[in-house]
Amino acid sequence: MKAGPAGFYKVIYNDFPEDSISVEQYVLGDFDHTVFWQSKAFPEALPESVRNYVNSGKAKPVDYLANPLSWPICSDRLMELIWPLVSNDVQVFEAPLFEMGFESRVFGYKLLNILSSVPCLDLEKSVVGRSDEDGTLMGVYEMVITSAKVPTTVHLFRPVEWKHAIIVSEELVTAISGKGLKGLALERCKID
Repeated sequence: MKAGPAGFYKVIYNDFPEDSISVEQYVLGDFDHTVFWQSKAFPEALPESVRNYVNSGKAKPVDYLANPLSWPICSDRLMELIWPLVSNDVQVFEAPLFEMGFESRVFGYKLLNILSSVPCLDLEKSVVGRSDEDGTLMGVYEMVITSAKVPTTVHLFRPVEWKHAIIVSEELVTAISGKGLKGLALERCKID
């Protein structure tokens, strides 16, 4: 049994070479792209009009795909590694990826809708930015998580207080460490 509180990490895109696959353009139609930031189940398949265009031709594959929509798009390989820990916390879709300049589908990636949302940020101890006008939370730059508020069975979640962030447990980090994953970086959160 490990002593002390569990660790948590914020998921971020890793700097990767320009010759790595990434989403260059997207088409949404009238689809609200923020639906995947809300930690609510999406009741249907993605509309066929939703398309993310990638430069996969000679590009190097990555396991966590950078995209301007801030959607968690994972390689099938990363999905297989985390699935045993996150199967109850996510809804999984085939990522709507298409080759730039063509309409051919690019396979091998999943779009995750993170369903778990936990009220765990200590905003008094975190480094945050607020609007001068009304005090609205504008950013959380250094997170402090109250670990006692995170259920031990939750390994991938968004904090209720700042849904833009994706947080993973120490256990999930252990499961993916040393696997040569590309495009993914983890920033340790402070624990309260």
